Amino acid sequence: MQRDVINHFRFAATHYFSISLSEPYLQASSLGPPFTKWAKFTNDDFELLSFTCITLMRYTCRLVYMTVFPGLVHSGRLREIKERCHGLTSAICDYIHAGKKIGIRVNENNTLTISRFGSENETETVAIGDRVVLATIRDACLLEVDRLQALNGAFSKICGKLMYAVPPNKPFDALHESFWV
Repeated sequence: MQRDVINHFRFAATHYFSISLSEPYLQASSLGPPFTKWAKFTNDDFELLSFTCITLMRYTCRLVYMTVFPGLVHSGRLREIKERCHGLTSAICDYIHAGKKIGIRVNENNTLTISRFGSENETETVAIGDRVVLATIRDACLLEVDRLQALNGAFSKICGKLMYAVPPNKPFDALHESFWV
């Protein structure tokens, strides 16, 4: 799922995002003017990125719940349970129940809304009348993709070592928590 986020992030940043509105395939579209077609595909690409991020958060939360919580319960450290997962569970609720998004949304008024995931749900509006700004944003996105890819590589090595010590496919019977779905 981490690779899904990386792949969708790269795709969203490069597919339609920074192309010129004079591209031939944007002209005479059944969707309307070039901006409308560009906005539709850009929004679709970033909507899929948001979906993959939320899915990763849901399953990461479950992984933490299934692996960390039993040890905390066993050692009587119940207060830490909320601290360990609060960032994920509150974010999951924000995105699933309040309809928040992660990524970029093209607005009709020639602006973008950029929603970042972090300790606070940061949102910024950027004017795109001068479309040169799109290349700058794309480049920043691709730098972030490279950073995520490096982190994913490190995580993959840790998982590889763990799989030698603990069988990755042993049965379990825990149900999904309601906030994960």
